[in-house]
Amino acid sequence: MLHGSWLAVWAAGGTVLGWANANAPKLTQAVIHQTIAPVSPQKSFKADRVTVLLLGCDDSFSPDGKLIKTNTRSDMMMLAQIDLANRRISGCSIPRDTLMHLSGEQNRRINQFHALGGEDLSKRAVETLTKVKIDRVAKLDSVQFMEIVNMLGGVEVDSPKDLEYTDRSDGLYIRVKKGRNRLNGYQALGFVRFRHDDDDLARQRRQREFMMAMRDKMKQDPTAALQAVDHLVPLFGGAFTQEELLSLFQFGTSLPGQNIKLTGWPVRPFPGSVEVVTDRSKTAQILADLGITPTLGDPASPAPDAEARP
Repeated sequence: MLHGSWLAVWAAGGTVLGWANANAPKLTQAVIHQTIAPVSPQKSFKADRVTVLLLGCDDSFSPDGKLIKTNTRSDMMMLAQIDLANRRISGCSIPRDTLMHLSGEQNRRINQFHALGGEDLSKRAVETLTKVKIDRVAKLDSVQFMEIVNMLGGVEVDSPKDLEYTDRSDGLYIRVKKGRNRLNGYQALGFVRFRHDDDDLARQRRQREFMMAMRDKMKQDPTAALQAVDHLVPLFGGAFTQEELLSLFQFGTSLPGQNIKLTGWPVRPFPGSVEVVTDRSKTAQILADLGITPTLGDPASPAPDAEARP
């Protein structure tokens, strides 16, 4: 729920509707309704928990910064569960170079399935890999991501090293200095996508750090966060309704840090290759620690792994 102090500030300027019209004309009726008569997350989602596959794809940009729409690989993959009943959010990043076998397909890196069959094939691949049923697939939109970061006035992160790389094929010129940085939208996209001289695990750590920093920024400046609401539905590719996103925003910003747990899918090197494969000795424990229940099979079973093929 919105904090009472927020409501007091808004009421002091007249009505919530008057405040919205005067200060944030892009706020929708859904924001106003959620402010006046908040809807619980369970009621919005009609469920106690929702399991989501988040996809961030290798979008390419033209020299003038425009997005080129093509079928691309999934640069970022995260299995996330929003547990509304127990008030926690869990996420597990899946390395893009994880090699696996999917029925009807040859051995492939898991990030290649999106380029072949879009969100449906990516969902099937992750469900096969993890044995976890996915309720929704949310494909993150790079342009909307940049616009939201800019609307928040930038997001501050700590970079453990200089991140410098010119990705001419994707039109990204990544320049982030070591130390504390306030990143605009374009810089933030480079920060979460950089992978030039490190591995997926390092990039996963940066992505997790950025997610937490963005959450903190929204908590610090709820007015700017709510002004960005018009970008939230397209940001997640329409996977959530506006009401669901507003409930989720309030839910997420009210959680203590210890109720948000992010980790990585366990992998190990694949002999003779630059790819990795799932470490099945750790999968059950990882999912249990996250509170995610596999319902599609035994997560210790190596059936989808490349090594298990005869």
